Amino acid sequence: MTPWWVYFVLCGIIYSGYRIVTLFQEDREIEQRVIEEEGRVYMERIERAKAQESVKASLDHEDTDDLVAASGEDDLDSRE
Repeated sequence: MTPWWVYFVLCGIIYSGYRIVTLFQEDREIEQRVIEEEGRVYMERIERAKAQESVKASLDHEDTDDLVAASGEDDLDSRE
């Protein structure tokens, strides 16, 4: 006949295996949420940089147009 404490050890091993599996799944879900949050923050940062770059490019383009228009007006004044 098997000693009674062997059943407690076997139950403890099974319970430990169950806890390992459940904690691993919870940890994976938490990691996934953190990764998604970091990705969202990164994408927002990229979108902000693109928006700033497009605003800067449009301002530079307007400044260039103003300079070209101003230089064209000076040429017309010097021809007269």
